[in-house]
Amino acid sequence: MLGILQKTIKFFYLLLFLVLFSCKQTYHPKPKGLNKINLPQTKYSRVFVENGYSFEKNTVAKTQENKEYGWFNLSYFNQTAELLLTYKKISSPEHLDNLFNESYKLVSKHQNKATGIVETDIKTSNDHRAKIIDIKGEVPTPFQFIVTDSTNNFLRAALYFERPIKGDSLLPVVKYIKQDMLHLLNTLSWNE
Repeated sequence: MLGILQKTIKFFYLLLFLVLFSCKQTYHPKPKGLNKINLPQTKYSRVFVENGYSFEKNTVAKTQENKEYGWFNLSYFNQTAELLLTYKKISSPEHLDNLFNESYKLVSKHQNKATGIVETDIKTSNDHRAKIIDIKGEVPTPFQFIVTDSTNNFLRAALYFERPIKGDSLLPVVKYIKQDMLHLLNTLSWNE
């Protein structure tokens, strides 16, 4: 019995020694962070879309065209980001009104999730008038634009992500593609 008591006392002193003389460094959990996204240097090349328009696109983006519907898609990285371009020939003033209404219906679908929708009218370096639509919040389409010459050509571009953007998780990617979209807009020319 005395042996068990001596072993217990030695164990207690050993435990006390370990607690008193162990590391003094306090533990701090790592803060939540987002993965670093390395974006490539932008290089542009001209794309000619049959019977419609041409523009400069980032060489990183892969192209896909659907001639039947007038769609031209630019796919970016592994971020499940796509820039969808819809081109239409204008047949009448009523047709142009319908194209604008359809575009605004697509934008309005984001109103319940968006924290703000900012529309800006601009004039591009090629003297085209355009409307830029910046949708704030956790939405899958944060940036869009509409450009037309009001008589023959109408183009709508929308940046789509597979899932809504959570906070600032993809903000660098959005800024990168937004710059590409503005470059596209400023280098756009109609094929006459």
